[in-house]
Amino acid sequence: MKVDPTQWTVVSRGKETWILRCRITNNSWDVPVGKLDKFLTLLDKSKILEVIVDVCKCKDPCCKRYSYQDIAEVRADSLLNLAPDYHASLLQEVNDDERRAFRESPSRTPKISYLVKRQPVCRTFYQAARNLIVQR
Repeated sequence: MKVDPTQWTVVSRGKETWILRCRITNNSWDVPVGKLDKFLTLLDKSKILEVIVDVCKCKDPCCKRYSYQDIAEVRADSLLNLAPDYHASLLQEVNDDERRAFRESPSRTPKISYLVKRQPVCRTFYQAARNLIVQR
């Protein structure tokens, strides 16, 4: 494991967690030792810049609304909170009228709004921002 000194400052290094500060965004995170390698890989500058450059094919690309810092915060949050209930809570709840329409519709395809930092985005950008895309 190698910490890039141009991107990270190690504030504290313990047996259980490392406290890292990002030099670019100035955010600090308590990273468990077991997740450290994955954390540094997902928050690498090049990986985040890939998300910011036209990931989706929307008319108004979702990535134009977010900065490097936003994507770094979203990715770190996703990695450090891996509980399925947490990720389910990020999806916008449908209201009662939409639930009723879903139950009564023959196709039964629910409409889900994907949110990144409380703003609706397309599914492709949501998956890329949170690193949920499965590599094949």
